[in-house]
Amino acid sequence: MKFDMYKTTLYSIKLLLLLAFVVNPATTYAQSIPDDVDLDKIPPRIIRACCAFGYDLKLWGVPFVNIDQVISVDDLNEHHYMGNKSEGIGTIYSHKGGFIDIGHLRDQIDWTRYLYTVILNSRGKGEVILPLRNEAGRKTLYLNIPVELTSSDCILLAGKITYDFSLWHEISTWFGASTIPLMPEKFSSFSVEDVYSNLLGIHVGMQALHSKLPFNAAATKIIVSTLDSLAVVKTAQETYDAYDAVNHKWYTNKKRIPRKSVTLKRDPDVLNSSSPG
Repeated sequence: MKFDMYKTTLYSIKLLLLLAFVVNPATTYAQSIPDDVDLDKIPPRIIRACCAFGYDLKLWGVPFVNIDQVISVDDLNEHHYMGNKSEGIGTIYSHKGGFIDIGHLRDQIDWTRYLYTVILNSRGKGEVILPLRNEAGRKTLYLNIPVELTSSDCILLAGKITYDFSLWHEISTWFGASTIPLMPEKFSSFSVEDVYSNLLGIHVGMQALHSKLPFNAAATKIIVSTLDSLAVVKTAQETYDAYDAVNHKWYTNKKRIPRKSVTLKRDPDVLNSSSPG
C-alpha cells in the first residue's frame, strides 16, 4: 500500500471538500470563537468507542461475548461536543451512503470544531505550534494563519486538516498503532465504512459551524437531515439484513477480533475523496 504525502494550498482545500459535498455558497455566517472549547485540552484521536465492521463478532480469548453495535435512527439522541453517554453510537445502514459509523461521524464533527477554534485563535499570530497526542509517533501541527483569512475559509481549512488526521489514523493502525496496548487495530483499518463516515462527519461539522444555532443543537439537527438525505433505514433489523448480505464478502464473523482477517474488504484509495461502502 503506497501513500503519497503532499502540501495543499487553500485552493486544493476548497476543491477537495467541495468535490465531496456541495456546501451552500450562500452560507456566509460562521460561528465566532466558542467559550466552551478548551484550546489546551486536545481531543483524543478516538473520542468515542468506534465500531468494528459487522455484527456477531467475537473477541479472541474472551468466550461467550459477541460484539453487536448496530443502532437505529431512534437511538441517535442529541450530539454533545466531546461526547456524552446519552449519545447513540454504532453502525447504521443507508441506501445512498452505505454503512455509516456514527461514532466516527461524531468524532470528526468535534475535531472539525476544535481545529476551527484553534485556527480562528491563531489568525495573525505568526507560526503557532500545536503538539498533538502520539499516534505511531509524535504528531505536531504547525499553523501560520494570515489575518485576512475569512471565517468561512477557516472552516474549510479545519475540515481539510481533520480529514488528513482521520486518514493518518487509518494509516497508523494499518502499520500497527493501537489505542489499547497489545490490541492491534489492523482488523478495522480502512474498512469500507470508516473513511466515508469520517468525511460525512466533517461535512456535518462544517455545516454546524455555519449555523446560527448553538453548535450541539445544529449538529444534532444536521446529523438527522443528512442521514435522511442518504435514505437511512428506519430499523436496526434493516442494518442487520445489510450486514448479512455482505457477510463472508466484506467481513466474516467466523474469525475473532483482533485478527486482520475479520475484515475482507477495505477502501484504501481515499487521499482525495471517498465513496460510500
